[in-house]
Amino acid sequence: MKAITKNITILLLLLPAVLSSQEVKVLTLDSILEKIDRNNVLLQSYSLKAEAYRYSAEAATAWMAPMVGFGTFMTPYPNQIVKDPGDRGSLMLQIEQDIPNTAKLKAKRKFIASQGEVENANRGITLNGYKAQAKRLYFNWLVAHERMNVLDQNLRLMVMMKKIEEIRYPYNQSQLGNVFKADAKIEENRNMIRMQEGIIAKARAWLNTLMNAGGNEIFQIDTSFRPGFTPALT
Repeated sequence: MKAITKNITILLLLLPAVLSSQEVKVLTLDSILEKIDRNNVLLQSYSLKAEAYRYSAEAATAWMAPMVGFGTFMTPYPNQIVKDPGDRGSLMLQIEQDIPNTAKLKAKRKFIASQGEVENANRGITLNGYKAQAKRLYFNWLVAHERMNVLDQNLRLMVMMKKIEEIRYPYNQSQLGNVFKADAKIEENRNMIRMQEGIIAKARAWLNTLMNAGGNEIFQIDTSFRPGFTPALT
């Protein structure tokens, strides 16, 4: 009995730590944009291609390694009798070095480096597109959250009004049609809440995809965020 009580006590002590580890993380807009820049697979491929072109450009001006050859020339077979000392053959040493055209190497290096710059430019264009998409999804989520708050308040009011109509009906102070109308309004309000939940689920899935996270990974956005608009200078 004491062992069971001890185990229960340990579980109760560990419960707050388990619950805290399962808390849903809250991501700000800046943190989402940073994760997209750092983790997106397509952006990583652009960076790797640009880096590969950079290394290739550095190696483009390298010379071929010199080739050295060593061997014999017209030497007799083993155990063959040599009558004339001139028939002993000779040793040969050959060294080759390809001297490339320096101007061509520099042009090749510039061409390869320019391909890396193109990859970096493509990455920047793609990143800007992803950032715009992430901001749109973030703001859609934020608007849907605010709408849900309003719809929840409306739902509570409608439920209360329905109860009032149900109380008044037995005393002939209300019509039965008012109760049915209240039911219809409540269901309509709940459908609108489900629509906003669908918008939030869609935004979460797309943002997870852009951040290269699991599509079902749960997180919340900073609902205290308020977008600011700076007028353009004229």
